[in-house]
Amino acid sequence: MIVDTGAILALVNKGDSHHQRVLACIREYQGRRLVVPTSVLPEVDYLITKRYGPHIAIAAISSVTSGEFELETVTVADLPRILALMRQYADASIGFGDASTVAVAERLGVQTVLTLDRRQPTMGPLKPPRHFGPIRPTHCPVLSILP
Repeated sequence: MIVDTGAILALVNKGDSHHQRVLACIREYQGRRLVVPTSVLPEVDYLITKRYGPHIAIAAISSVTSGEFELETVTVADLPRILALMRQYADASIGFGDASTVAVAERLGVQTVLTLDRRQPTMGPLKPPRHFGPIRPTHCPVLSILP
């Protein structure tokens, strides 16, 4: 299973409304691969530092890199696919982080993503699906999104 930024944020914050569901998914997948693309780490660091401070960000990054999760480097070979995804889904707000998560999932053959990025945007009259919901990966019909 690929673990995305939002899931890590919910995991770190026990007060997050998604914390228990994300924790349950992590526990269910114990003993199996929990892959965090390295492209997720800067986003995690930025958001946690901004919301909770640098000490919490350091603790979060330490826990992600302590061995419970498997870090997967985004490679130069992933870049053409990342850019293709960003172009194809630009209207759905697919940025580098989400596109790299999909590219890593495709390369590893992983079909499940633990993410909170399947919500509708809260701004504007039109609300197209965003992030992982609309993406059609190359290695399976759709990604299985948890929780």
